[in-house]
Amino acid sequence: MDFGAMMREQLRTNGWTLRAACKAMSRDQAYPSRVMNGHEPPSQELARDLDRLCQTTKFTKAYKALKRARTAAKTAPPEGRIDPMLRREILRLAGASAVSALAWDSMPTQPSNATELQFTDHKAIGSYLWRLYGRLESKSEILPSVTEHLQGLQETLSAGANQESMRLLCSLNSEALQLAGEVFFDGGAYDDAINAHLLAASAAKEADEYDRWACALTRYALVLNTEKRWKDSRNLLEAAEKVALRGDSQLPTRQWVASVRAEVAAATGERSEVERALDQANTVLDLTGPVGNGGWLRFTGDRLPEQRASAYLSLGLYEQAEQQLSIALSASLTPRRSAAILIDRARLALHQRAPEAAREHVEAAAEIATRTGSTYIVGKLAQLHAELIAADDPSTTELIEALSEATKGNS
Repeated sequence: MDFGAMMREQLRTNGWTLRAACKAMSRDQAYPSRVMNGHEPPSQELARDLDRLCQTTKFTKAYKALKRARTAAKTAPPEGRIDPMLRREILRLAGASAVSALAWDSMPTQPSNATELQFTDHKAIGSYLWRLYGRLESKSEILPSVTEHLQGLQETLSAGANQESMRLLCSLNSEALQLAGEVFFDGGAYDDAINAHLLAASAAKEADEYDRWACALTRYALVLNTEKRWKDSRNLLEAAEKVALRGDSQLPTRQWVASVRAEVAAATGERSEVERALDQANTVLDLTGPVGNGGWLRFTGDRLPEQRASAYLSLGLYEQAEQQLSIALSASLTPRRSAAILIDRARLALHQRAPEAAREHVEAAAEIATRTGSTYIVGKLAQLHAELIAADDPSTTELIEALSEATKGNS
């Protein structure tokens, strides 16, 4: 949810029309209207006025998150690298929260010092940060805000919590740590991503939040897939599948686990298992009501064509892969998804003996990697580079040179 959508929803919840709210804040309606419709960024003064009007703190926090993302974009380490100080601080906070959760579990129940407003704001900011992450091209820009969010959760936890508020805090911690893990993964900090997802899984387990727990395990498996640790990934996904079965059947957790399981099966050449897993993933389209939440669970089925295409390429089923890539290209794509599809199109072009087309796709993907600072994309390019070197085909010499340039310093 962006700032404008948050503003619209909160005013509606509090029974305000925009005109009445602006009158109560002694403001002209023009600028708040532009902010609410996404045409202008919010100011700190508007955020404060909205918090006073709605008796919340979420707007100021959301404003600060946007401001930090802009600042991080200007001061980020080169090529999208993750700031090591932020990495250490996030993992320190995660560890501190885990220790607190374990300690509280052994203590008598006591009244919570946390207020309902604090939990409402923590939840709103967590949701907001996931949506902001989805819109940012350079994912590392959001880490300062994630760090502050985790600090806020830790402060609330340290102030005193009973069993119910502890459960809620553990759930929110799991969501925030999975977001941090996603950023680490995109930046190539795979060990940090694994640690974040392990701690996220532990927090979700403490909260008895089975869908969050399964999602953390699935994200861990995706890191292992990048490192080609297929056996370890398969074992982890089997555990995630069992956990997901204890969750909400109306959420697409089980389908997401299945889609990642298909990736493992394709890499190990198990065609029948690929089809079974993808068919199970496809049942996401049969779910009723809202599918995915735009945050820690974002699987809606829109990625299935590109996942099928990638699996079919791994299995050497090029005609089926081409059909699925055509479908995938018609979707609304993020830069990272666009780059992954371009790399798969390059693989298909090489099979079709079209090295020039393959090079065009690689150069387009490399441009996205440079623009976004995504080590994930560079890693996909490096994988293709290694495959071409191993194939030793003279017709791909120029493409290998292009890939060498695109992956320079990232091997």
